Amino acid sequence: MNLSKRPPMADNILDRNQFGEYLLKTPRSSMNTLCLGSLEPSAALSLSKCRRVLFTLCLIFHFSLFTFHSFSQGIAINTSGAAPNNSAMLDVSGTSQGVLINRMTSTERDAISAPIPESLLIYNTTTKCFEAYSGSIWQSLSCLCTSAPSSVSASASQTTLCSGSTLTLTGSALGANNWSWTGPNNFVSSLQNPTITNVSAGTGVYTLTVSNACGSATAVNTAMVTVNPLPILTSSLTPSSVCSNSTFSYTPTCSTGGTTFNWSRAMVTGISNSSATGTGSPEEILLNTTSDPVNVTYIYTLSANGCSNIQNVVVAVNPVAAAVTANAANGIGSLQFKANWNSSANATSYCLDVSLNTSFSSFVSGYSNLNVGNVTSYNVTGLAPSTVYYYRVRPVNSCAGGNSNIVSLTTFNIASNIVAYWKFDETNGGAADAVGSYPLTNNNTVGYSTGKISNGADFGSSNTNKSFSAGSTIANSLYNTSFSISCWFKISTQPSTGNEFVMVSITPYSPEKDISIKYSNETGTKQIVIYKGNYGGTDNNIRYNINLTSDIWYHVVYVYTNNTLLEGYLNGTSIGTISNPYNNPTGSGSGSNLFISSWCGSSRFISGLIDEVGIWSRALSSAEVSALYNSGNGIQYPF
Repeated sequence: MNLSKRPPMADNILDRNQFGEYLLKTPRSSMNTLCLGSLEPSAALSLSKCRRVLFTLCLIFHFSLFTFHSFSQGIAINTSGAAPNNSAMLDVSGTSQGVLINRMTSTERDAISAPIPESLLIYNTTTKCFEAYSGSIWQSLSCLCTSAPSSVSASASQTTLCSGSTLTLTGSALGANNWSWTGPNNFVSSLQNPTITNVSAGTGVYTLTVSNACGSATAVNTAMVTVNPLPILTSSLTPSSVCSNSTFSYTPTCSTGGTTFNWSRAMVTGISNSSATGTGSPEEILLNTTSDPVNVTYIYTLSANGCSNIQNVVVAVNPVAAAVTANAANGIGSLQFKANWNSSANATSYCLDVSLNTSFSSFVSGYSNLNVGNVTSYNVTGLAPSTVYYYRVRPVNSCAGGNSNIVSLTTFNIASNIVAYWKFDETNGGAADAVGSYPLTNNNTVGYSTGKISNGADFGSSNTNKSFSAGSTIANSLYNTSFSISCWFKISTQPSTGNEFVMVSITPYSPEKDISIKYSNETGTKQIVIYKGNYGGTDNNIRYNINLTSDIWYHVVYVYTNNTLLEGYLNGTSIGTISNPYNNPTGSGSGSNLFISSWCGSSRFISGLIDEVGIWSRALSSAEVSALYNSGNGIQYPF
């Protein structure tokens, strides 16, 4: 009902009875005038009946108007006659009166029947707070006060606890609606009963200040809390690894005084030890039964000041390398040999000892506990000729293994009685004699390219005139005595039928004693020929049938023992012998010359390469020939 749209009526007010219905109150004098003043005395109603009639009419008229306007517009209650705001269903304004909402105690509030409508509003006379119902609870909107909060107290769930624990603070106060906690480590909270997780070590005071609209108060007895630190190991959690079958010893340390240490160790796969427990330092022999490192974990429990902490200490137990067997040496030369051994499980490298005695009381310089890496052979150099040496090896990982068996060997004196040696390591021109007396002349520009060892003499793939030659002096020195010739060669094409390649020759001379090493195809059968001429007699030559593969290095040796034996070797293996090779061993080599890659410097030129040519004025032994071959690797002067 909008009273602002009615003419002003003196003393008229809108009121509400106990049923919530609105009534219009009219002064008694006006009602009397309506009932009596307008009627003749004879027709006048009794005053009481008149009042009842008029009141009933006014009430019916009033509610008919109210019902009509309640849905079409808002209601304005004021003394100015202003219309209600268009956005308001109820617009109340005034300068001398307020609005009262329903008032009840907390008990009465809690007795309201469910369901309770969202945003129901009351004034709680118990808490002196305006409250609204939302989210299934009554929430304070604003609280009234008559005085500042009182009886303020602050307490802690524990006054002594350990670092990392959870602490709950409890606040209590009368008349408070705002809570403010402060404490160590910049702690602040606006909750009445806050919870702190993972508290830090230290001693501190948690202070509670409460307030309401009338003021604030601080707790007299604040919460004093001591947080003891957790004991922590200051010794390494990953101590140095240990070797299998050795003692693991670990000393735990902690900066917190009075700390006690207890440990336990479970069984671990790959470690033969059973589980164990103890205090302080473990002293255990750990045995790794595998071929790989195995981690063993010790679980330490540290206790101090009522606080306990658990930490893991992990140690790696490495396997000991398996025993190794040393094998016979090869590549034995005058100044070197190759030590050999089998591989060892778990070894990451090997150590080599070389000595002149079986007790290894002293060592060859540079070969005492020499770590040679993860290999199974090693070239030992810098030795003396014709000397007995001993060597042994040990497998190594983080745990060194034991010594192998001892191998002995005797170095050769291959350089003994050497006449000349040509390495062909040049890049152009003549070839120097490494021994020093017989340099070679380069005929028709022999080239150089990669040889068996470093460079080698390259005669091309269709040689017709290229060779090296030396004067007659070296050739003459080989007659009527023992001698040996060694060389490496590689053919690039095969000799045609009726032709042959000459690697080394000494020719011509008188009487005729032609000396040469050849790869021949004279009769259609390819052969290595260890050739010697025999003036006035039958040629007794070593012929070894073989079809050589092009572009493969071969090692050939010619050995003559002073008219008693002629022997040839191919790749370290004898290919034949002839006893009493010369019927007429006397004579001289007068006028002879030495040629490499030709016969007489005029024919039988090799197509391919020649390298590492040596001449001795004695017969090499089969062991020395094998050393020169060196399992196909070759060995170079000074051997």
